[in-house]
Amino acid sequence: MEVLLNEDIQSLGLVGDVVKVKTGYARNYLFPKNLAVIPTPQALEQIASKRKKVEAQRIKLREEATAAAKKLEGASVTLEVKVGENEQLYGAISASMISDQLKAETGSVIPSEQIIVAEPIKELGTFVVDIKLHTDVIVPLKVWVVKSES
Repeated sequence: MEVLLNEDIQSLGLVGDVVKVKTGYARNYLFPKNLAVIPTPQALEQIASKRKKVEAQRIKLREEATAAAKKLEGASVTLEVKVGENEQLYGAISASMISDQLKAETGSVIPSEQIIVAEPIKELGTFVVDIKLHTDVIVPLKVWVVKSES
């Protein structure tokens, strides 16, 4: 069944796209949540204006993300943690810890959901994590994990 998307759906498509989905998925999920409609000529006309607005908004968000990326370019954060014997951390460094430290050191407010920690950080050292500001804008951030003096 072909449907016209009213909203962006990450695994399916963008606003205004006509995509092919299974009938049950359309009837039980997309139509009740008003995420898609049957692609009639009237629906296509209505969605065309909405798509222009959404495209303008996407461009604006991408520009904002690019500006934020320029501010964060080359930035690094230092996390002081308590360690046990053999220089082992008591826990792992989380994205929220990095987000809080980034705010404290640079003043940039980055939600922890946008910080991608590929592997758990469980030891002292220097690590690189990615900050996903936009689908196309990803900035590397250097994280220094050092032993706390106290």
